[in-house]
This record gives sequence, C-alpha cells and structure tokens, in this order.
Amino acid sequence: MYTYAKYKKWAVSEDGQRQFLSIRDRVNLAIKDNGCITMDHAIKGESGLNFEMLACVDRLVELGEILEVKNPYSEYSQHRIFVDKRLGA
Repeated sequence: MYTYAKYKKWAVSEDGQRQFLSIRDRVNLAIKDNGCITMDHAIKGESGLNFEMLACVDRLVELGEILEVKNPYSEYSQHRIFVDKRLGA
C-alpha cells in the first residue's frame, strides 16, 4: 500500500529529483493549458515504480506548488485531481 512518508526519501534523492523535475514540468504545463491534471496523466510516460512517481506528485503538493482537490467520482489514486496553487488563496 502506498504512503507518501514511505516514498518521500526516494522523491528527494538524486534519481528521484530527475523524475520529480520531469513530472513537475508535465504537471505545470497541463495545469497551464487545461486548469487541472489527474494523477494518471501526471505520471504518464515516466518509467519506474508507480509508488515513486506518486511520491513525486505528492512532493509537489507538500511544497505547495499544486493543490489536490477531492475527486467526487473516484477514490483511486490515479484519478486524484490537482490544480494551480493559487486556487487555494
């Protein structure tokens, strides 16, 4: 079972940072173009362990770069929705 606390260490490692930056760029572009992004699209095209990719997105949330909004239609991790941080202001 995925927990961010377990995978955060990887997300801030040297290899994790490379993937984090790739995911961050994809997320920021999608939010700019579409207003939001789902988890499955945030990690699409990345290689590696799913839980490590999820941790990269959760790191963006932790840093306050994006906000997660509740998806009323699904509780699956890949259907999580993220928006621009300014929407929380």
